[in-house]
Amino acid sequence: MKYIFTCIWIIISLPLLFSQNSFLKYYDFKTEFANIHGTCRIGDEIVGIGIAWDTFSLPNRHNIFLFKSDLGGNLIGYKYFDHDTSMYIISTTGVLYFPCIIPISDNKVLTIFTNFFARSTEILVFDTDLKFINKVAIETEASNTSVFSIKIFFNNNIFLVANEYDGTKNKSFIYQYNMALKLVWKKPIPNIDKVRSFGYSNNNEFICSEYEGKDRIVITDTTLNQIKLVDKSVSTKEVIFNNIHSIVNNGFLLSNSDIFGNDIIGYTFSKNISHYDQGFNKIWTFSMGGQPDQRSAVANIIPSSDGAYFAYGQIGVRTADVNDADPGRDSFDIRIFSTVKFRDNGKIIWQRFDTLETGYFNESYAHCGGMVAADDGGLYVSGDVTCYDTVRVDGILKRRTDYKHFLMKIDSNGCVDGLHCNVEPKTETVLSVQPPLSTDVWKLSVYPNPSTGIVTVDPGTAVTKGILTVYNTLGEVVATRSLAGDESSVQLDLSGQPSGQYYITIRREDGKMAKASFIIHR
Repeated sequence: MKYIFTCIWIIISLPLLFSQNSFLKYYDFKTEFANIHGTCRIGDEIVGIGIAWDTFSLPNRHNIFLFKSDLGGNLIGYKYFDHDTSMYIISTTGVLYFPCIIPISDNKVLTIFTNFFARSTEILVFDTDLKFINKVAIETEASNTSVFSIKIFFNNNIFLVANEYDGTKNKSFIYQYNMALKLVWKKPIPNIDKVRSFGYSNNNEFICSEYEGKDRIVITDTTLNQIKLVDKSVSTKEVIFNNIHSIVNNGFLLSNSDIFGNDIIGYTFSKNISHYDQGFNKIWTFSMGGQPDQRSAVANIIPSSDGAYFAYGQIGVRTADVNDADPGRDSFDIRIFSTVKFRDNGKIIWQRFDTLETGYFNESYAHCGGMVAADDGGLYVSGDVTCYDTVRVDGILKRRTDYKHFLMKIDSNGCVDGLHCNVEPKTETVLSVQPPLSTDVWKLSVYPNPSTGIVTVDPGTAVTKGILTVYNTLGEVVATRSLAGDESSVQLDLSGQPSGQYYITIRREDGKMAKASFIIHR
């Protein structure tokens, strides 16, 4: 009988032994300012890397730091790289928005940063005890060449994709290094002057893209012999093929930027994830949300452990009258995190919006630090939140700054222990699939986006009479209104609706229709 009870106990305990509970952990790296720029997993540990003001050196300097935690988010240790007097920085065209740390063995990680003092870009290797092992400066065409990293990856060899700019023109290269960081070869990418994004397919092919008035995609073999070239004629309203992720026999997932505005009023950018077929034709696009904002980004797209995919990024939001901290301003721009789990057919399993801050602040900035898929279908995400608040000290208004560095484990349902389950939707829906509209439709805009529930719809100049309808993510109608055709704008009060994504359509009497989506976030 005791064996039966033992077997029952083992069966019951197995999910507990191997499950990975969700959490939110904040880390103090003993510095006034720091940003995490990447994380990866080696065995049962999460290893992260970033740049911070190293207050343990004299003089203080901007330097690399590493940290690691167990899978429960408990901090094991951190260390500053103080090998010499280098000052390390990042490039916003490079390692800020791609995984800048990758495992290259069971006990080694590789990263890349720019050495400001040496005016060079360096590849560095550390072990899992956070000790420095080796580094090498990237060899360039000329001594005055700047190197802008686009991608690093490891496939039995170390590969780097980068742009070089010598002050007059751009060149794009792929470098191969061995495990001792010795350069094996360096070759130019054919028909690409300034590589924008890079992917490695399961067919052992390199996929490179460039945007110079149109999107050019070049596919090569691993020795950079060109296999295919595709020019996509797109307007400047859509810049695509960022962050390419190849899917077996099913095309590509990627992050892309929709551009709004002009040279007079300036350009703003909306960040999305998209699915393209193998002929580079769009199948669907899903907006990560947020106010169009140049400072937003989709950090990465990765597969989950249960056959789905994750995308993680920072999005811009405009919040009105936050804490009434500054009477001279009626709104504040902040950045929050948007995380989505989805399938390649466009079904959204869940999406989170997080500020990860306590209290109310008049401004906050979120910086993505990377993501790692968990064994149980969940996700680890890392990053930083910088919160600014205005406080009164001895009758004088002063600005207080609070820096937070975090590692968050999101479970397979999109929930986090200790936080509200800020997830919409909780069940799969295909409403996120937004096929391209026909060319004879007009522009429909909704603002503010995200909003707290009160939104204004600009139906455009092409509207005569029609019907305006708002749907939630389950396809249910939550609002409808007849349009007389002379409205310059329509205000909707959806404050009674829960947080989440909504879809709006206007169908004219002649049958033509425009679509838009927006987010309610509180």
